[in-house]
Amino acid sequence: MVGWALLNLNRGAAVDSVLAVLGSRREEMTATDRLQVDVLTAVTAGDFEGSLEPLRVLFEQDPGWGGQLANSAVHAGRPQEAIDALEALEAPTGELTGWNLLTLALANHHLGRYQDVLDAAREAR
Repeated sequence: MVGWALLNLNRGAAVDSVLAVLGSRREEMTATDRLQVDVLTAVTAGDFEGSLEPLRVLFEQDPGWGGQLANSAVHAGRPQEAIDALEALEAPTGELTGWNLLTLALANHHLGRYQDVLDAAREAR
């Protein structure tokens, strides 16, 4: 979705414009599309707790959402939920990469598991 790309580019006003257009067409969307808009709306507002419920539903439908679920969970103060999502994401390939390793390190840091933080950092190198 273009909204995520704009958010990653730190173009908040453009994200707001996209969300306004999407909001006006909500009735035309599938349930999955509405959930994705709900997540983007919450994350854009800094409401990571509010993004968790739609992310959990999306994650059940598609484990590929595990990285975003983990990221929101860490920011919402739920590091164990982040680790659980990342472990489920890791299962098919046996590895995590990129941002997911950073999220794993942050979650472990919040839990005081400093050796696991170092392990994730080493794996990310």
